[in-house]
Amino acid sequence: MTDDDIAEGWYTDSEGSIRWWDGAQWTEHVRSSAGDPEATAVIPADRSTTTTRRAEPEPDHKRRTVLTATVVGLLAFFLGMGIGGSGSSDPPVVAEATAASGATEEDLDRREAELESREGDLTTKQNDLNQREQDLESRESELENGTTGTGGGSIGNGVFEVGEDVEPGLYATEGSDDPDLPCTYRVSEDDEGDEIISSEVSDGPGTVTLVDGQYFTSEYCQTWQRQ
Repeated sequence: MTDDDIAEGWYTDSEGSIRWWDGAQWTEHVRSSAGDPEATAVIPADRSTTTTRRAEPEPDHKRRTVLTATVVGLLAFFLGMGIGGSGSSDPPVVAEATAASGATEEDLDRREAELESREGDLTTKQNDLNQREQDLESRESELENGTTGTGGGSIGNGVFEVGEDVEPGLYATEGSDDPDLPCTYRVSEDDEGDEIISSEVSDGPGTVTLVDGQYFTSEYCQTWQRQ
């Protein structure tokens, strides 16, 4: 076997050194022991002038550093979410709106209470208007049927001027026309009922004496009959 039949590799030369054989001749590249791990692959000078180094794996300490930074970052993210969630009971949108308007939580609560109070007042006024409308409809119906007015012998619920709407005299009622509300009536000098002459609230029968020029108001009472 000739020298040309020997494959490239590390061999012991005549001087006892571990030297690289490029398949045709010895090169200047040597290493200390044939048993050492190969660290460098060399293309002999007579075939190429390029020397390449095998890619080395990333050191363990670098991988550990990257992994540690990632874990720490995730922990900080979730910890921040936990602190943010437990530190305030208001939704983010509410907190931002409060901060932008300059109002405190107490201000918002007070304003909400005021709105609820106004809503209750509006509901009460609406109920009063509905009741007055019902009273007016009842009075109109009674006027159309001839149950009230000058010369009539009975009076329904409403406001009446004595001598114009109803005749003067003594009138009597059997009591309330609503099981949940008492019969309420009064005699006054004006149609608004501010200058009251007499007033009564009763669940049972009642009587009233009416004089010309007075105003008589009846609410939730059965029909008044002239005696």
